[in-house]
Amino acid sequence: MMSGMSGGARVKATAKVVKSKTVKSKTTTAKKAVKAVKAVKATKATKPSLTKAEWYAKASALDVKGRSKMNKGQLEKACASCSK
Repeated sequence: MMSGMSGGARVKATAKVVKSKTVKSKTTTAKKAVKAVKAVKATKATKPSLTKAEWYAKASALDVKGRSKMNKGQLEKACASCSK
């Protein structure tokens, strides 16, 4: 025998190594799958935003004061607060 192990012991040791590599690869694959699912959910959660002109038109319809000096984000927040 090469390493002083009996045939059965060598098979068991090899089986443990193979099993641990399999578990590790399954874990890595599972982690990648979780990341992929999170990425898909993140893209689905964000809906496309309106343009500044569209937000301005909404703000105009809601009669938001100071809308001409607001940027896109401010118009969006102002419209959201007025429509509630």
